[in-house]
This record gives sequence, C-alpha cells and structure tokens, in this order.
Amino acid sequence: MTVLLLMLVSVVVLGLGGILYSRFLAREIGEDSTRQTPATIRNDGVDYVPTPTPVVFAHHFASIAGAGPILGPVIAIVYGWVPAVLWVLFGGVFIGAVHDYLATYMATREGGQSVATVTRRIVGKDAFVAMTFFIIILLGLVCAAFLNASAIALTS
Repeated sequence: MTVLLLMLVSVVVLGLGGILYSRFLAREIGEDSTRQTPATIRNDGVDYVPTPTPVVFAHHFASIAGAGPILGPVIAIVYGWVPAVLWVLFGGVFIGAVHDYLATYMATREGGQSVATVTRRIVGKDAFVAMTFFIIILLGLVCAAFLNASAIALTS
C-alpha cells in the first residue's frame, strides 16, 4: 500500500467518522445547540470566559493528545504499522472522539462541573469518594502504561 493511498483512506475514514458518527451521537443524546454554555452563563472573567471556537479547539486538542503520541509509535514498533494505523483510525473515531465528546457534553450540561462532582450530586457521597479513588488509580495506571510502553520500545 502506498503512503498516498494510506493517507487518502485515513482522511476518508476520519472524515466519515467525524461527520456521520458525530451526527449519530448528537441525535442519541439530544444535543441542543441553542443551549448556553457555562462560559456564557457564569462569565466571571477567570474560570468561565466565552472564548472563540479556534481557541477552545486548540486548548482541547492540546489536552487530549495524551497517550497517542507516546503509545502510537510504540504500537508501531512492537506490532507493526497496520495495528498502529487501525488504532489511530478506529480507536480515534469510536473511543477517543466519543469519550471527549460525551465528557465535554456532560460538563457543559452540568454547569462546568467535574465528573466526580456530578457523581456526588447524582449518586451520593460514597460514589464521589469511589469515583475520585478510581480517577487517581487510573492516573497511576496511565503512568505505568507509559513507562511499560517506553521500556518495551527501548528494549525491542
């Protein structure tokens, strides 16, 4: 497969995933684009500030890069380029984008609150403690996965 063909297939998969699957998700959760965001409702000039879309996109893009730039090359080194490309394309559309979209939607619907805070309000204090503990454990696991992937890459 030539690089140009791979790039064209990737653009098509990501484009269709971005257009069709995002519309499906928006319909499923009942997205209302006329609803005001917490930045508009709670504008305090510090934490809640209406921001131009390109700036919001840039901040979001910088904060979600997470595992991709680290694990992508490691997956390619260990398993080859095909699993790495499949991970980027299908993992990006069906896992990463869905998670980011729904987490952002939840935070917007709940007035800019964190997942743990929303859990406390909806489920209770015990669930809040469990969710906070779960988040801390997951952060540790992500760090361990990064270290493990780096060690594999350096020793293979």
